[in-house]
Amino acid sequence: MWNLQTANTSISLPTRPIEPLYLLEILNGFKCDICQYLSTSKDALRKHIQSFHKNIPKASSSSVLLQTFFKQHPRYFEVLSLDPIDSEAIVHAYLSDVEALPAFKKSADHILVPKDVNDVGPLLASTEWHIHFHQYLDDRSKIRQIVQLMKVPTKNESNAWLGSPLYDVVKEYMADFKKKTSQLGLAAKCMLTTYPRVSHDDEAFAVVGDKSEDAYGLLRKWTIACLRSLHPKQDDYSIPLNDTDKQYAQSLVDALQTNDIAAAIPAFHNFIKNLFYPRTPTSNKWNDPFECLFAVYSLKEGGTFASAQASTHPLAALKYFIRGIMIHEAFNNIDSFDGNITLAIEQEAKKNVVPMTSGAYNACCEHSRFISALAWINTTPTTMISVDEQSVTHQGKKLRMSDLREGLQRLQEDLFTEILDLTLGFEKKIIDPQDYKTIGAMTNMDILG
Repeated sequence: MWNLQTANTSISLPTRPIEPLYLLEILNGFKCDICQYLSTSKDALRKHIQSFHKNIPKASSSSVLLQTFFKQHPRYFEVLSLDPIDSEAIVHAYLSDVEALPAFKKSADHILVPKDVNDVGPLLASTEWHIHFHQYLDDRSKIRQIVQLMKVPTKNESNAWLGSPLYDVVKEYMADFKKKTSQLGLAAKCMLTTYPRVSHDDEAFAVVGDKSEDAYGLLRKWTIACLRSLHPKQDDYSIPLNDTDKQYAQSLVDALQTNDIAAAIPAFHNFIKNLFYPRTPTSNKWNDPFECLFAVYSLKEGGTFASAQASTHPLAALKYFIRGIMIHEAFNNIDSFDGNITLAIEQEAKKNVVPMTSGAYNACCEHSRFISALAWINTTPTTMISVDEQSVTHQGKKLRMSDLREGLQRLQEDLFTEILDLTLGFEKKIIDPQDYKTIGAMTNMDILG
């Protein structure tokens, strides 16, 4: 009876959380703690707080459940969470108790954790990410905490020095080693990719263009995760850092808080070099920060992990950065080699590039060989059906069944309009709706006849 797409301002909405309305989709959203502004976008909430509550020091938002009547220009209202239904009663809830279906939908929104070796694909079988996170994967709040380790902070957060100051340091660090690379000869550039050299045809290291810098924001995110792991809360997941890691990390934090970029760059180099240069091998690979950072970077909020295609990028990016670290270190030690940068580069290549030695660079190479092979052969798309069976997600694109039905109806209407236009309106009803399937088999001559 209402034009719910446009005329939505005259309809009053509940001002307090209510029980979810049957058949309306329950959405994950956010609420402003100051003025009760509601949105399904955290970015929209952040902009709202910056625009209307920037003078309030502790303005924040909360996670809530929302519903809306309106497809266009939605107006949200908050709904209460539903008590979960016993999994044994799912069939009864579906067949007998229609009113319990919203609760069933909410309780069914759980994470499927692999129970058997046959439940995982070759990527997880190789990386063992699901085993490393097994105690967290059944709890969405715990997964969210892990994913948030690499979130870039906003200006309103207390640790805002992890934002722009760290970004500037990483950017200057990259620009510096790009300049230093131009001073290297071909032999030094080849040693950065292959050592010992076995051929005159070895590939030489080349820096990426300025347009690719944004694609390498991974190093910044990984650094943020390590710095947030300096003082983890009890039971929270954190990146394993040894005493030396923590010492260099704290020095970097102190430099970032002063906002002195020039002083922070050496601190950043010492921290990142110690993190990704070869470490003392242990029997447990999860004592290595690289393995844990790669796992956290690949974890998604839904409890799933990045595909092989998406996992090749961080490996290539990290190998690129480690070469940059080697260049920085070689120039720092150039006086020990009488100013010969090629010999200084060779010293760093012996530590990192030699095959079958420990270290993040060789770990990247080993992972990359297997994951790249999977990426080439695995072309099966990922398709998921929502719990309420009202939408299908294919390769990140979501299609709602209601939109599909509406589109098909418009297509049918447009088709009949074109048929009437083709016949110059001579026949008002050239075909019955129930016979529309035969249209595809008709030719223009059939219609005109």
